Amino acid sequence: MTTRLLIRSTFLMVLVSVLAVLPTEAAEQAKRSGQPPAHTRYTLSYTPLYQVKADLDIGGSFDVQRHFLRFNANRLINRHWMVGLGLRFDYEYWDFSDVRSVAGVDLWDEIYRPGLSVPVFYMPGKQWRLGLIPSVEMAGATGAEAGESLS
Repeated sequence: MTTRLLIRSTFLMVLVSVLAVLPTEAAEQAKRSGQPPAHTRYTLSYTPLYQVKADLDIGGSFDVQRHFLRFNANRLINRHWMVGLGLRFDYEYWDFSDVRSVAGVDLWDEIYRPGLSVPVFYMPGKQWRLGLIPSVEMAGATGAEAGESLS
């Protein structure tokens, strides 16, 4: 992954987040007509995690900083159907000390994981929810080819 891809992914996530919270024309019309607007729920979360330095059996040590950014928008279409959009960006920084490779494999230092999902839920009753969540994700270390990082 390149820094350019990181910047583009972050910019896209911020842009979609801002556009998603702006009132839509349909919501404005519903307000003017006195009808209740469709129910849309937005969530934005950021979770930092830090794993303290740990020793490796082969010698040396490592520590990891992880950052998880999530944005979700779910819209209740009617009492049975809900659709949504999920955007995420994960970043990990691995710091290996006195280790250059493990089993002959060069070690990584940064990992980027942008992702997009489109959840669809069907709720046949109050107690049940069935869901399908198609998603696309890229995961790669610094310098990885984007085409080889897609899942």
